[in-house]
Amino acid sequence: MKVIFLADIADAGKKFEVKDLKDGYVRNFLLPKKLVKIATAAALKQLIQEKAAWEKKEKELLSKLQAEAEKINGLALEFKLKTGEKGEIFSSVGETDILKSLLGKGFQTVKKVSLEKPIKTKGEHLVEVNLGKGIKAQLKIKIS
Repeated sequence: MKVIFLADIADAGKKFEVKDLKDGYVRNFLLPKKLVKIATAAALKQLIQEKAAWEKKEKELLSKLQAEAEKINGLALEFKLKTGEKGEIFSSVGETDILKSLLGKGFQTVKKVSLEKPIKTKGEHLVEVNLGKGIKAQLKIKIS
């Protein structure tokens, strides 16, 4: 049975792909979960329009993420931590602290901040920020 994929399915196909699959697999598993639709002439015409709209939307999203990545690359966040008399730091800066600070500055698309462990030393540190869709940026963190 010839079908159009509506979502990415591991070992079967990717979104908008047209493929011939076994009837039982399609009827019993894919169609009830609305992961595919049968490839009729009308559905194939609609597929072309949907794919064009989806690609346009993806390009817009990628350009928006690239612009945000460039802004983040030039950004430095400063955190002031409490220290003891000898200069030892009592707290740390973690992923959630950095995410909250970025959200406060208007960066809504940040997906993840990559830290091996929380930052507990004074000075400048470079942190990788993942914006999604394979776009990453380097953020400067200043601890004082």
